[in-house]
Amino acid sequence: MNILIWTKTSAESNAKLITDTIEQIHLAKGDTVYKLIAEDITFNESGIKSCQEEISKAEMIYVTYSIEWGSYPFKFKESIDKILTYGFAYTYDGGSIKALLINKKAKIITTSGHPNDFYKEQIKAIHYLTKKTILEFVGIEEVGSINFGGRSHGKTEGFPIDELKSFIG
Repeated sequence: MNILIWTKTSAESNAKLITDTIEQIHLAKGDTVYKLIAEDITFNESGIKSCQEEISKAEMIYVTYSIEWGSYPFKFKESIDKILTYGFAYTYDGGSIKALLINKKAKIITTSGHPNDFYKEQIKAIHYLTKKTILEFVGIEEVGSINFGGRSHGKTEGFPIDELKSFIG
């Protein structure tokens, strides 16, 4: 299976721990793993095309990001806007949107600085937005979402790694 991990950063953080865990699990299964690191993407024609090629190959996409001020981190959102473009991810067909990234599945994994109880409604909302306005809009089926709350974004001590591994499957 071809796996894509689309994340914000490769720096030492919860995001890196999540990315490394997904990668280790899928490599152990014999899967091919690609990574899109939003902070490392060169937003020129060849950089965007390279990202689109990796998305095209993927059967499962893990969308991972920290919730910052109740929303997506800037670089992560920028990568969505520049990569999931008209003609690649969707088109119009007789006045209706036609999704082009069909037969792909995704899981959403987020972290937040506040405990889940504090962000309960915001987490539901941002996961819903990711599912409806990004993934389903372009034809990707969301098959699960989880948030790891109460996390300092830069510290990995005490991260519930077993819960993450269970979610990855």
